[in-house]
Amino acid sequence: MRLDSRNLSDHTHVILQVGLRSPKPPSAQTIDPRIFKHPKFQEFLDAEIANIPLEGHNNTTRLLLHKAHMKRAALRTPEWIKDHEDGGQFNTIRSLTSISRAVWLQDFFTAKSLIERTKYGHRFLILDRDDGRVALREPETFAELISNAQSLFYEKKKEEERTAAGTKTNTYKRLARLSKIWVPLSRRLVLSGVRLPSGEVVRGQSEVFSQLAKDWAPTFDAKPFDEEAAIRYLNQYGTRGDFSTIPMPDRQLIAKFLQKLRDSGVGPDGLPYSAWRAAGEKGLTTLFLFLTSLLNGLLPLPSFNASFLIFLPKGVFLEDALEVIRASMDNRPLSLKNTDKKILCCTTVGSYRKHAFDNTNALQRGFVPGHFFLNNVVDLDSAARIYSMHFLNREYNFLAHTRYVPILALFDFMAAFPSVIHGWIFVCLKHRGFPIGFTFLYLPYILRLAPIPSSTAS
Repeated sequence: MRLDSRNLSDHTHVILQVGLRSPKPPSAQTIDPRIFKHPKFQEFLDAEIANIPLEGHNNTTRLLLHKAHMKRAALRTPEWIKDHEDGGQFNTIRSLTSISRAVWLQDFFTAKSLIERTKYGHRFLILDRDDGRVALREPETFAELISNAQSLFYEKKKEEERTAAGTKTNTYKRLARLSKIWVPLSRRLVLSGVRLPSGEVVRGQSEVFSQLAKDWAPTFDAKPFDEEAAIRYLNQYGTRGDFSTIPMPDRQLIAKFLQKLRDSGVGPDGLPYSAWRAAGEKGLTTLFLFLTSLLNGLLPLPSFNASFLIFLPKGVFLEDALEVIRASMDNRPLSLKNTDKKILCCTTVGSYRKHAFDNTNALQRGFVPGHFFLNNVVDLDSAARIYSMHFLNREYNFLAHTRYVPILALFDFMAAFPSVIHGWIFVCLKHRGFPIGFTFLYLPYILRLAPIPSSTAS
């Protein structure tokens, strides 16, 4: 591609990246959660289930089949809405825009198709078959019609966005909007390349993926682990608490957590929590039967652990206005898992919530109900003030007695969960007396840990 830079502004970026992105197949498309609240979705889902019933299959096949039914019904619903609701407003916009494009590009064959298929094409398009030119009949009427149609369409779209976001506005939200004026760079950073220790920068989607996979593989790989030594240690020190009386999760607990979960990033199957809420009792039955199989020792398919691995660049630098370059380990990995897995995990953890509260040491501030991680911040701040006041009121030769220098060192060594020795967790579950079903549920994590990140990063 040749670029003519003579008329470019002096504020133009000095780096231009051009990429071709193929459209996502329907199976990989993200679906608007509002689709699942439309009554037509339920109608399409019932038709899919009637065509290929869920009963008569094992629980794994039932789960996969149910998800496929939901995906097909969800993809059919917006097409039906476009064709039948709002007085065919979407189709009107599409037809009028196609007419404009056909005239602008002098696309004879598209114009011919529009005349044959659409009422607006028949009304406004003129074809000169001798020289192949495409002309517009009643251009002023056409311009007025497309302008009005676009205005109505975008007004309705804005109204839907306002409704979805809620009408409540507070001082914090207003200040947040105003603060964006003073932010020099967008916080939505997309990784453009990986900086190697030599200073060289790796660019290109596949090259960046490969480099991230190579550099992060040691973190995600299995860690050296002495199981016998771990068991001896637990027998000596790890006797606190008894988890053997944990109740098994039931349908009601799944329904309870499903109502609390809010839509966020989705996994490879593209289904948000709204999809499972819309699936109703049949969806609850599918999830409960599959969870029961897991608790009874079923090893799920590898796709159950499939996820998108997103790499979020750490920090903000002036150079990010041109392109975002980071060393591999200067990115924060975030895993987007399928919602069926997250629902079942939340339900299982919820079933021993009270046991965790009763049997976890008070010094464990985070990730336990009733314990507050911010207490660590308060403790550190208090200790820093106490030691600072103590040493400021005394005359010490800090160069000669460096051990007296008060230092508050905060380290963030590496990503926490991928760095955990998963064999250690498994041994702890058995030692603390968790029901065998819970150890079965954790087993797939150990047997099927993926050492290489998936092919999605941003």
